[in-house]
Amino acid sequence: MYSFIACFSSGQISVVGYSIWVYMSTKVALDHSVCRVNYAQRAVKVSGSYMLNTRIQHGEFVITTNGNILVARLSGSWNEEAARAYDKALREHVAELPPSWGHMVLLDEWQLGVPEIGPIIETLVHWCIAQGLRRAAHVYSPSLLKKLQLEDMVTESAQGFYRRAFADAESALGWLNAEGFELATEPDPMLRIAEAQGML
Repeated sequence: MYSFIACFSSGQISVVGYSIWVYMSTKVALDHSVCRVNYAQRAVKVSGSYMLNTRIQHGEFVITTNGNILVARLSGSWNEEAARAYDKALREHVAELPPSWGHMVLLDEWQLGVPEIGPIIETLVHWCIAQGLRRAAHVYSPSLLKKLQLEDMVTESAQGFYRRAFADAESALGWLNAEGFELATEPDPMLRIAEAQGML
């Protein structure tokens, strides 16, 4: 049996003592279009001790493509790991879309994110616009902080990209339809679109 001292600070565990190499592999749970990353941890040797760098994703999302619309439901309070996982998953889904497409994001369960997600989402938005994103409909109940963070990360473009916020999914889909973007089939039940009925 090995004895060691563990210090918990700022989401990291320091293991001091014998030469112990700890490796925690990345666990990724993918269920069709449901993307959740549970852990991503790695051990790093620092001056004879070992630091277990804990990278736990906070925040979840569901992404589907339907017709020429990419629909996403975001939930929880997001950290950088959640933003990176979303970036990767969304880029994979965009490959399934036609040259011009719309985006509806259900945000009632999203509880904002740390400042570090800003550059990741901004870069993703610019990439999406270059890949044909033309309209984005954000669906959420009144929240000034949410509105400000979204406006800071998702800006309109001279390339013909526009976004609007809506109180409910029905209004958001109505606007997208009027702009030429429609669902081809019934929405995936996992999106729970019928629940997105806020009052903006």
